[in-house]
Amino acid sequence: MDIFEMQKKKLAVAISAAVIASLGLYLTAYAPLIRKLNESYSECKSAEARAIERRNIVKAARGAGEDKILTDEEDISRAIDELTAHGRLKGVNFVSISPGRIKKDVRCKIVPVDVDLESTYEKLGAFLGSLDELGRLFKVKDFSVAPHKEDASMLMTSLTVDIYLSEKENAE
Repeated sequence: MDIFEMQKKKLAVAISAAVIASLGLYLTAYAPLIRKLNESYSECKSAEARAIERRNIVKAARGAGEDKILTDEEDISRAIDELTAHGRLKGVNFVSISPGRIKKDVRCKIVPVDVDLESTYEKLGAFLGSLDELGRLFKVKDFSVAPHKEDASMLMTSLTVDIYLSEKENAE
């Protein structure tokens, strides 16, 4: 073998070793990183889709009460009367109503009204579902339902309705 042939073999071995080392480096380091990058990309895309969906829900919820009027503090009893009259039209019997203290929220004042009522399942659903028909801004904050002690077809419901008040100060 001459020196030229030996150098050709050395060069072929060096090139083969470089190719094998590059392939090994690719398989051990680069490919897992690319796989992890693709997984992170799909997680980001799904998080972005969830964020867009939730942003649209918030936008829709903000617009839901914009056509409602806020109640003045001196009109709280009138707003409660509207609520009870509407409930009676829907067949709900009000057992007790007690307004709470006015609270200051970030955007407005709120008066919670604790209400105990009795009704059938159907009439309760109709009443709660129709609160949006009222001209004032009401929000059912929480409620609990239990069967009536004497009549199994009736429910006893305790709920808290928030009445949103305007920021206008009372002239006292």
